[in-house]
Amino acid sequence: MSLTIFNIYNPPSADSSITALNDHIDRYPQTSPMLWTGNFNKHDALWATPEFTDHLARSDALPLLHLLTEYDMELALLPGTPTHESAAHKTWSTIDLTFLSSDIAHTLISCQAPLHHWIPNADHLPIHMTLDFNLFYSDYNPRPNF
Repeated sequence: MSLTIFNIYNPPSADSSITALNDHIDRYPQTSPMLWTGNFNKHDALWATPEFTDHLARSDALPLLHLLTEYDMELALLPGTPTHESAAHKTWSTIDLTFLSSDIAHTLISCQAPLHHWIPNADHLPIHMTLDFNLFYSDYNPRPNF
């Protein structure tokens, strides 16, 4: 089995990386399950907590939501998991996200952004994910090439 992983950085108040992701998948259709992870810089009720309603009013996540539906992607990170601390306001939000193709969602063991793994001077938490794939190894005995 293969897995196609896209590591995304989408600039604030933009959709350039989301558009590029869609264009890439349209140009090179994926035959394997996908994992999308990174800083999407998008706020939505699907992954945010109610105390961030001011972010929800200002963020246009619609292009990303359309892609999630079009490619049957599921959120792996628990909704409301804080991933980014605003330096200006000292508040947390969920803008670093991880999505899986629905056909491999059952392999998800955990997806977290643990505060104790916070890198000094960083404003984002790392996302740790564990998937359970049954990997099959074949007995490969190379023959001498002579």
